Amino acid sequence: MLLLLPLLLLSLLAGCVRGGEPGKETVGVPGTEARETMPETAAPIIGEAEPDTEPVTEPETEPETVPETEPETEPPAPSIPLGIYVKENGAYQRKTEYRSSWPLNDGDPKWIQDTWTYDHMNLISDIAYFDVIPSAEETVWLGGWDTDWVDRWNASVRDTRKIGFAFDIVLKSGNTVSFQVLSPADTFLHEEYFELYLYDAVAHAHDSWYSHVTKDTFYDSTRLTTIKITLRNGCYEIDRIIMTAFLYLPDEFDAEGNYTGVEKTTCVILPGNR
Repeated sequence: MLLLLPLLLLSLLAGCVRGGEPGKETVGVPGTEARETMPETAAPIIGEAEPDTEPVTEPETEPETVPETEPETEPPAPSIPLGIYVKENGAYQRKTEYRSSWPLNDGDPKWIQDTWTYDHMNLISDIAYFDVIPSAEETVWLGGWDTDWVDRWNASVRDTRKIGFAFDIVLKSGNTVSFQVLSPADTFLHEEYFELYLYDAVAHAHDSWYSHVTKDTFYDSTRLTTIKITLRNGCYEIDRIIMTAFLYLPDEFDAEGNYTGVEKTTCVILPGNR
């Protein structure tokens, strides 16, 4: 009996050491041991390399294509020599710029009164006679219009071209008044600035005096070799006159009636005393 009591005490102590509550047995699960459990979301380990990410590449764009432009073509060069001339000291001098003395006011002695064209008096003042000669020379001597001038024309002009004129009246205001002269019907289109008179020097080569071409004396054979500019008092408003003489065929005009050919020459007419 005394021997059994120590054995019973040892048995109770052993149960407490195993961790069971007094009076209860703990049933162990075979093959498992107690261990620490990691939380479901563990913090990243410092020093661990981030996973490789592929670089984002921008989509390729097509290079801009510049539309091809056709190269500008040079207009054909004139094939006929042509000049505007003024007769000085017996010879014809080529003019690309011409200065003359213009009236300054209504009392200027350069004005004369025209009483034969209208039913009222007008102040007029001639600038000059300008001759159209098929030549590129600076000075031309003509033995006769019906000989020397005609010979030059026939040597250069191989078709049925006629002589016409274009005017740009550049005003001091900055505006420009433009018109063409193909016949006597066009000579008074802007008479407020100046009048125009046309002459056929070939038809009157042997006349000491002859009148300008009129609507009644304008024929298909008429050559407008010469033009005279006669100022009216609207000339006070003019900065310069750009006069172009051209040789034309009937199909060399645009829809507005402007000459589109290249057989032409130009002279700028300026008031020399302003």
